[in-house]
Amino acid sequence: MIRIAIAINESQEIQNEHFGEAYEFKLFDLKAHAVIPQISIENPARNIDEHTHGNANKGKQIVKLLSENKVEAVVSQEFGKNIKIINQNFVPIITKNSTIEKTLSDLRGLIDEIKEAYAQNPKSLVRIQ
Repeated sequence: MIRIAIAINESQEIQNEHFGEAYEFKLFDLKAHAVIPQISIENPARNIDEHTHGNANKGKQIVKLLSENKVEAVVSQEFGKNIKIINQNFVPIITKNSTIEKTLSDLRGLIDEIKEAYAQNPKSLVRIQ
């Protein structure tokens, strides 16, 4: 099992801007034969110092929040400069999909690759084609 956090915008689609700008994070436990929805967490850091691109405080606050919820991988359409902080703690996964359902379906086929990436430090980037 892998716990993932998907960055979601206000339209309830996968975040198409930087991961840290997400409206909320939807957490799922991903298994080979099942996807188990967990909780949704509003992103308290999305408005932190929004005038400074790649603000490290924003990245650290998000890492703390997601770590407390035992997240192992994070999904977005785009990551910013804070990917350097993110990939010290989580496997960053980039998707071209905007829908949660399609992304979850694709991720189920990548569980072994995600586990392998999580064992590395820094964590390797995984792309959904």
